[in-house]
Amino acid sequence: RPILDHYSLPLLDQLISITTGATLMSYALYTLAEQPIRKFGDNLWLTLPIVIYIVFRYFYLVYALGQGSDPSRMLLTDKPLLISVFVWVAAAFLLVYHSVLFG
Repeated sequence: RPILDHYSLPLLDQLISITTGATLMSYALYTLAEQPIRKFGDNLWLTLPIVIYIVFRYFYLVYALGQGSDPSRMLLTDKPLLISVFVWVAAAFLLVYHSVLFG
């Protein structure tokens, strides 16, 4: 991408680290939030390890295997990443569905 020529790799690595930390912290706080912030899914915090795995797997693919040029292709071709996304969707759905029915 031509725009990336204007940024140094150390700067981009720092920005990725900051953004990743903020994203994981935001998701963790959201899943642990009390009611009016989050209406359904009292046990959504159980999905946090799955999200952490997804982020770490993504960084492994980008940094260790150099597959960061096409994230959508990476998602569709890397089986562990794709399976973990499906597991997260299923877990979140079941936890929210269970909370709506029995909460």
